[in-house]
Parts: sequence; C-alpha cells; structure tokens
Amino acid sequence: MDKFSVAPPIKEVDLKPLPDWLELRDVQIKMFDNLAASYRKGFRRQSVMAATAAGKTFWAAVLFHRILSKKPLSRLIFVVPRNTLVEQAYQDFRQVLDIPISIIQGQDERINLSLPIQIATIQTLSRRVEKYPDLFKQYDLMVIDENHIRFEAIKNIDAAWIVGLSGTPYSKGLGLFYDDLVKSIPAKELTEQGVITRIKVLAAQRQIDTS
Repeated sequence: MDKFSVAPPIKEVDLKPLPDWLELRDVQIKMFDNLAASYRKGFRRQSVMAATAAGKTFWAAVLFHRILSKKPLSRLIFVVPRNTLVEQAYQDFRQVLDIPISIIQGQDERINLSLPIQIATIQTLSRRVEKYPDLFKQYDLMVIDENHIRFEAIKNIDAAWIVGLSGTPYSKGLGLFYDDLVKSIPAKELTEQGVITRIKVLAAQRQIDTS
C-alpha cells in the first residue's frame, strides 16, 4: 500500500440489473422515500432508523446500485463495527450486486482501492486513515452500519454524504454528528406484518435472591 500516495482512480465495473428475486419490502421502500425527502431538504448526515431484520444491509446494497447506475465512478464505502460483520456484509452485497467488492479489514487480500465499493471495519479503516490520510478520503457516500456504536474515528473520514443505520439510534452524542433522523416503519407495525418475530418475554416464577 505504500506505493500509493493518493487514492487510485476508480475503475468502472460491469453493473448488472438487480436480481429478479430481489423485491424491496415496504419498510425498505419507506427508508428510501424518507431518505430522499431528507436529502432534498439538504441533509447530508442522516441516521436511518429501521428495526432489526428490516434488511438494512440489502437496502444499502441497493442504494449503492442506484448510485453506481447513475454515477459509475463513485467511491462508496460500507463501514461495520465488528470483524464478524464483514463477511456477512460482503456476501449480502455480492448477492445483490454481483460485482467485485473490496475489503478493508486487517490483512485481507481482497482489498482493491480502485473498486467503487469498499466494505471496511471501523478499526482497520481508522488505522489506515491515520497512516495513509490521502488514500482513504473523498468518498461520495459512506454508510455506517450499527451507527449507535459511536467511534470518534468516523469524524476523520472524508465523505460528501454519510448515512448511518440502526434500530436504536439513541446513543448520547449522535445528534452532534448527524443532522437528521430518518424514520421508517415502527417495529410494532413490522411485527404485525410478520416481518419480524413477536417478542416472547420470559420471567422467573420465583424472585431471585440477589443479596
């Protein structure tokens, strides 16, 4: 990586139509509609609220597809908070997009900064940004998964448009970074639709002695 002084130019990929099996759920359509309304109002740091199992990663892949279909040389990045989520996100994106995707995580050899889509862990990305500041900047869009988990390093990443995803965007200080909260369909309504499973609460029959 030391051979680069600045980020390499993006190479256009063979973007195919979205797969026939992919049909957006009502909640995902709502996410797009409300995000677009927020964008038209001028907001560029939006926190999108959608319940667990709403399909946020697939939604992000479709968002990237829409952008690349209009601007094929865009520089896009999807950031996850844990190593365990990298491969899951990679497989989900590949199902939707079927194009080469770069991984920024530890010593993963799938890194290719000339590809339009990067999937990164915040831990590796923050270290790379610190060491190679001119390599990891000028993203057209950064989508942050589980953005309620706050990382100060996010502030050091240069992106024209930032979208956070979370089912619980209530962490202290989020409002200091994001300028709009984009809501979708509430969890209660999704439960009634059968999208997410009803919560079953279990409790001990006897009071637990905590003394």
